[in-house]
Amino acid sequence: MKETAARPKPEPVIYDRHESSKEIADRLIPKFHAELATARFEFICRSKASKAGGRPVPGKIYKPGGWSKFLVDADYVLEIALDCWNLLEPNQRTALVDHLLSRCVGTEDEQNGEMKFSIRPPEVEEFPEVAERHGFWHAGRSALRQCRVS
Repeated sequence: MKETAARPKPEPVIYDRHESSKEIADRLIPKFHAELATARFEFICRSKASKAGGRPVPGKIYKPGGWSKFLVDADYVLEIALDCWNLLEPNQRTALVDHLLSRCVGTEDEQNGEMKFSIRPPEVEEFPEVAERHGFWHAGRSALRQCRVS
């Protein structure tokens, strides 16, 4: 029988508060995301990025609900992966936080005037090779907003 080498245990993912993304959001919200002025955010970081499609995810935005709403008194949780964040230039960090804030939507309830918060997907998703071949072909095409290509 062939012996297999024991795999080392993966390092645990460590979570903490993330002041740097909060500072960036505090600058961006009044300027570009005024509808989020009353939204309550938690800014956290994780030591290692999660993966989607085999690629690291540098940041996520969550809307707490169910049991997580019980634990977190916030409208949104903005999560940054430190292993990605530490590789970014300052302008890229700002763009990441802006991207995550842009997924947040605040609408006023016409009946009671309270703000309701939700999360939306990005309007444009594209493969790099298609963008390379055809450029930003969907710019200004409002019909594309009506449908989703999967």
